[in-house]
Amino acid sequence: MTLDAENDSNAIFIIKINGALSADATADIVLANGAQIKNVYWQVNGAFNVAADVAFLGTVINAGAISFESGASLSGRALSTAGQITLNSNTISNADVSLPVTLVSFTVRKGENANAELQWSTTSEVNSDYFEVQHSLLGKAWTKLAIVKSHGESTAFMSYSFSDLSVRSGDNLYRLKMVDKDGTFAYSSIRSLNVESGSKIVLYPNPAISSLTLLTADIGHIQGVQFFNTAGKLVLDRTHSEVADTTSEFNINHLPNGLYIVKVSFENGKTENARIIKR
Repeated sequence: MTLDAENDSNAIFIIKINGALSADATADIVLANGAQIKNVYWQVNGAFNVAADVAFLGTVINAGAISFESGASLSGRALSTAGQITLNSNTISNADVSLPVTLVSFTVRKGENANAELQWSTTSEVNSDYFEVQHSLLGKAWTKLAIVKSHGESTAFMSYSFSDLSVRSGDNLYRLKMVDKDGTFAYSSIRSLNVESGSKIVLYPNPAISSLTLLTADIGHIQGVQFFNTAGKLVLDRTHSEVADTTSEFNINHLPNGLYIVKVSFENGKTENARIIKR
């Protein structure tokens, strides 16, 4: 696998595996044109195993057990949310990743007046200086939106927020650059808010985990809302009587992780389609 940053040292690579991942001797990860280990993230929805004497790169966030066989190495970080981590004479280096804060949540949702509401919180801050809120439409070129000062030194729960008043059509990507007082920094995970071009509807948050909210000025004229998976199968169907006056929230906790097409039908015969990601 070749990860090409196209001469952008801040390019972020997020590889999502909907199942187990095993890296054996045939695995080959190549960083090209400025790609950096600290910007490579693996989201694995299953067991993760690195075979003997194999060198693996990046940050692994895993929903299962993590195991490193004898002589295996990791340049990055590994976190298991639902399983044990097994080491066997291994080497793990931090790939020059500095963590001035412990970020426990970061969310982006559609706010009033077509703005984006960003909220995040920390449980630990050591020598922290500030958060730089960044925005991108393509995930390659990032723009600084604002600087939010941190509390510097803290072991308590701290909350922060920012409103983006210039949301654009398409997938609006957001991330936090967490900067230490000595200039070292780390990036948060990327959050997305989709605003369809010329669309009457807004769906948020996107990606979503357990619930999804539909916002439209014409919600009283909705005939139905349908969710389709990538195979075209109808997986969720809501009629007009199940839609609220101004917004409608859908429970999608039971849906498997993946991409879905949401089709909103109006009484005048028109339809609006939008893509959402279920995590």
